[in-house]
Amino acid sequence: MRLIMTGLELNINKKIISASLPNESVHVIIDVIQNKSNIILTGLDMISGRHFDWYKKELNVGDELSLKVINSNVSSIPEEVREGMSKEEVNQAKDQDLSLFFKEEEMLVEILTLFFVGINIVT
Repeated sequence: MRLIMTGLELNINKKIISASLPNESVHVIIDVIQNKSNIILTGLDMISGRHFDWYKKELNVGDELSLKVINSNVSSIPEEVREGMSKEEVNQAKDQDLSLFFKEEEMLVEILTLFFVGINIVT
């Protein structure tokens, strides 16, 4: 029995690319910056931390595209796969960032306390 996955199917100028994997977060990003348009069909495996790019191109005036949510047991082969951080590494990084944030917050409170103690407010 094959696993059925929810994913996305991008049809761009009659070229069809499907993106779905288990433990996957799939995204389509379209941006327009100073008369330049780009589209990316990308995803992240939430377990391994690997990033997948199925389609990454500049859009041209007149390009036609549609997007469909699909249930499928197959996916197009990604153009690029990049190693990333595992879920454990991401959580560890978040914990480190939070501990740094709280240390910086404590320092800021001390500085502001010293600043405001030194100010005499006259009414």
